[in-house]
Amino acid sequence: MENVPELRRKIEEEQRRASTASSVFSSVNSQSSLAGSFDENSMSDRERADKLEREKRELAERFEREKKRLEKELERKTTELQRTQDDLRRMATRANSAEEKFLELKNAAGQGRKGSGYSNEPPKPVPKPRAISTGSIDGSQAQVQQLKTELLEMRMLYTTTIEDYDILGPIFDGGEEGLVLRAQCKKKGLPFPDRVYAMKVLTNYFKSQTATEARVQFQNEYEILCNLPPHPNIIHMYAFFFDRANPDVSPEFKRVGRNVRTMSLFLLMAEHPMSMKEQLDILTGGQGPKPGKVVQWVKELLSGLCFLHSHQIVHRDLKLDNLLVDDNGRVVISDFGKAIILEDNMKVSYNHGFSAGGNTAHLAPEILNAKPGPKKYLNYSKQPVWAAGVLAYELAGHKNPFQSGTIDQRSYGVQDVPPLKYTYSTHSKFCQSLDSQLGSIVRAMIQAEPSDRPTLQDCLRRVSPIAS
Repeated sequence: MENVPELRRKIEEEQRRASTASSVFSSVNSQSSLAGSFDENSMSDRERADKLEREKRELAERFEREKKRLEKELERKTTELQRTQDDLRRMATRANSAEEKFLELKNAAGQGRKGSGYSNEPPKPVPKPRAISTGSIDGSQAQVQQLKTELLEMRMLYTTTIEDYDILGPIFDGGEEGLVLRAQCKKKGLPFPDRVYAMKVLTNYFKSQTATEARVQFQNEYEILCNLPPHPNIIHMYAFFFDRANPDVSPEFKRVGRNVRTMSLFLLMAEHPMSMKEQLDILTGGQGPKPGKVVQWVKELLSGLCFLHSHQIVHRDLKLDNLLVDDNGRVVISDFGKAIILEDNMKVSYNHGFSAGGNTAHLAPEILNAKPGPKKYLNYSKQPVWAAGVLAYELAGHKNPFQSGTIDQRSYGVQDVPPLKYTYSTHSKFCQSLDSQLGSIVRAMIQAEPSDRPTLQDCLRRVSPIAS
């Protein structure tokens, strides 16, 4: 993003150019008026007057075109300047508010117990600490520590670059969809040099692209997450920044497009041990997932989806690869590159060129069967319910029942889908019975007609008792 003085200088330059063009137009208009006083019987005077009149019209047309162009450019620059000023105001407000709270709680904690000090150990990143009563001395100190963390992370958000991190190696290489690396902060003054992040790198493949243009291109990857409050089943994003993917920093950047020094978006997120797919590959090769754990995973998945639904967010790329497992074995929904924010009715216009979702294997029939066109809509209100029902099979160790090709995902009856009764292991002796109530709930979730499916809240309400 261009800085404010540079934008002001460009706007003033455009205004001077418009003023010069206006002066030229006035001069030609004056000459044209003089031409009208020439002798009408003189052919040379008439020709000169006609010529001046033509030049006047041409110049007037050029002037109007240039004026419109300059007005449009001025409007664009003014909008960008306003956006920059708004960003700066928001940053200042956030920093001042956090600083005031920090000092207030620090003073309160100091009065309650002098010389107590604060731990240098950062709090667990996920989940965020619960609100604690300020009447407690220990509670006040915990809030002080949390605010210190938020202030440090805010500083990292606005000042960090890729050179501030040691790249420890790749976690996932998704080609053009992105690269995920393990990264450790090494710059003094930035949060927690001992913390290891999952750094997602999204490149734009255009060397000349600015951070502002990259921000627009990748806004789904950070705007949704940075505006969401913390939730234990949603990936936690600490910060994001724009920089050039410099291969001198890490050899992993050498494969980034044709121009290796391209503007990229870096997302700093909580690192989790493995994906759910990796977890299940291990479990199904042994004794299989435990029935109680399967029910708990389904509950956690539904809890995360209910949370997203309450914020009018639909993920649209649910699959085992995008479900992570945290240190406590909980499901964490990640990768919001295909996510969208909808209106309260959870509908979106379905025009030609609009992608219905990133993973068709987990898209409900009403989404797959929809045809784009004028006044056409996609209704995602029950899509996450269907996707969670299909994922319940996979969380139990089975394959997606619609991927084998024996069941038409676009047109089927629920009786065509085998019931979910057992966990799966490659060793059949380890397969275990699942709670029949879970099978009944999942069967309702994968009904072909959206109106026949329960809501996410209903599903969570029914699953919670059998998961406890």
